[in-house]
Amino acid sequence: MLTVNFLMPLFSVIIMYGLIVRRVRRSGRKSQRANMQMYERRVTFRVLIVIGTYCVCWSPYYIYGFLLNINLRHLFFEEFYILSVFTKIDH
Repeated sequence: MLTVNFLMPLFSVIIMYGLIVRRVRRSGRKSQRANMQMYERRVTFRVLIVIGTYCVCWSPYYIYGFLLNINLRHLFFEEFYILSVFTKIDH
């Protein structure tokens, strides 16, 4: 579940956005625009924000599911109970 639903999409997003950033940087070398370096930085920063947001939003859900699968529920019973109420995950 963790690999198919979180890591594979994460790596595909990283690869695709990496290709976009690479294309922008290559086109900037061919172009003689004065503010191209600033444009490249903005694009790179926005790509990092998108990838970081994906990780921040989805990693707690999959970490929780992973911990449930390896039976660590007894270590954090109250926290898992609260999370299971909100996420409707219960094994």
